[in-house]
Amino acid sequence: MKLAAELDRLLTLRRKSERIALEDAMRQEAKLRTAEHSAAEAKRAAHRQLTASRKVERELTASLIGRAVSSNAIARFQMELDAMQAQTDHLDSVAASAKGVVAESKQARDAASERFRLRNRDVAKLELLAKHMQDRQIRRGLGLEEAIDEDLAAAAHSRSLAERG
Repeated sequence: MKLAAELDRLLTLRRKSERIALEDAMRQEAKLRTAEHSAAEAKRAAHRQLTASRKVERELTASLIGRAVSSNAIARFQMELDAMQAQTDHLDSVAASAKGVVAESKQARDAASERFRLRNRDVAKLELLAKHMQDRQIRRGLGLEEAIDEDLAAAAHSRSLAERG
């Protein structure tokens, strides 16, 4: 009985560990989805900025074509282009960083999933052992009952022979 109680306590602990691992895997999956959403949004923002920058650049360039332009106007034009490029570079950097977060989130999710898989396997093994122990105990009990019944039958048979003879 002591072994069965210890086995039950261990099984309870393993199930708790399995539940914690499952909850962690679910949290990591949610973090991954959030990171993927953020990365997609950052990529869209970078694309929108690039598209807007190209449009402004075409408009500015078109306004300069065919006329005399002062060096101050060219310098302002270059400053605007540099500012747009800096903004585009910043958004590209944010998108790349978000992509890195997604990669890290995938690794964390995969690790959490593996921990859950291992905990689940441990619980299944322990449940199988507990079932085996329970079946063994039942068989032992049935064997004892059978032996007692045989002893009682033999004793009754002996008494009946003694009473006859």
